Amino acid sequence: MPELAVIESAVELANNTDVAIDSEKIARRIESLRTGSMYRSDMKDNAPSWGNTAVAIKVLRSIRVEPPAAVVSAAEKALMTSLDVRKPDNLVDQVIPLMAVMDEDARRRHSTKVAEQLSHIKSELPSMSALDRVTSVAMIRNSPLGPETTDWPSLLVCKDLPVTAHGAAFTQDRAADSRLTANAVDAGCLSEFEPPPWMQSGWPSLQAVTSSPQASVAGLRIAKALSMTEEYRKPLTAQLTQTWLPALQSAKPDGAGNLVSVNALIGLLNADSKALPSRKLGDVRAAIQDDKGLQGIPLLLSAWAEGARLSPPAAVDSDAELGTNIFVAAREELKFRLTGGEGYRTRATSVLQRLAIGDGTFRFEVKPGNAETNQASPIATAIAAWITQSKVDVESLRGSGACTQELLCGAPPQNTMTVDTPLLATSAVLTSATGDTKSFPLAL
Repeated sequence: MPELAVIESAVELANNTDVAIDSEKIARRIESLRTGSMYRSDMKDNAPSWGNTAVAIKVLRSIRVEPPAAVVSAAEKALMTSLDVRKPDNLVDQVIPLMAVMDEDARRRHSTKVAEQLSHIKSELPSMSALDRVTSVAMIRNSPLGPETTDWPSLLVCKDLPVTAHGAAFTQDRAADSRLTANAVDAGCLSEFEPPPWMQSGWPSLQAVTSSPQASVAGLRIAKALSMTEEYRKPLTAQLTQTWLPALQSAKPDGAGNLVSVNALIGLLNADSKALPSRKLGDVRAAIQDDKGLQGIPLLLSAWAEGARLSPPAAVDSDAELGTNIFVAAREELKFRLTGGEGYRTRATSVLQRLAIGDGTFRFEVKPGNAETNQASPIATAIAAWITQSKVDVESLRGSGACTQELLCGAPPQNTMTVDTPLLATSAVLTSATGDTKSFPLAL
């Protein structure tokens, strides 16, 4: 999502949940996106627009910060020009967003023109696409203009909108779209639809839902390190038994990665593991024989967590060139733990030696000529400690800048590695630092 959209959703979420926010900091960040009298969607956007300006004004007012007078004045002038010209292509992109952020004084000054424009919008609805109709009406109803200004027949607003059991869709043959569904609810097209809590930007995407076991493992491990597990036990246990375990038992499970996460959650929550499906040992053997890819790691980790043991191969080439990456070391260590083949342990140790920085920390990978790979990686350091069955060197991670004094790890600007996100990196380091040498530190 563009930065301005992220800020909008974050502020809306904070306001809906009564979370305190730093209004001055948010206002400064929004101001950095301003170019003249308009705003950009993010720093990479070279084309400021009135649509983005309307979003910026809306967010500023929601945090009780008055937008710059020059911006408000220019926005009002742009709106009046559009109202006079009435270009169809400006209706959704410019007129409606700007109408939605008019303050009370502006609405009074231009009440006649606003009423005329609303009448014009209504007359244009039959020629608009279902997407534009629903989006436009939802935007107006969520604005200071209020829902009473668009008390139009649903047959007119919602005509030809594809609706499935899970919400509104762009076409009949596509899955429901979260944002379109949210707008359809606001526009009155899905008055009988009862969704879970949602924001104007919609519901979590399928990707967010399927990755939530990984995030939950990481979060619960941090909670465990802080002696806060009980606070999250009940809701996570319910989610585990009602959603994630049934998904793994279905014909299309979410994959080996989620199986590892769900298995880890069962252990963290002391839940019943009888319903957890097992992996076929034939698939595990194929993953053991793979010396090139990393896709088999979740499968190997799942088998190891379930206590699987396989016969070692006749011979292992311990000198094979496998690449220098912490996940290669983890893969070879898992092969050793599953088979007892010493050649795999030799491989893992060799990779670790090349990744070691020398101060107790480890790189994520080594690529000749790439200075970034010389940076200490919290996740790599935690995985290295798991392989050697030791605890991470916390002071070395602090000294390298990979973790703060408070043990927040992987946060910018020190961190530039994609894999070391703050949640996963902090969880991995705390898991190892608290003496848990058995659990694989990275939530998959």
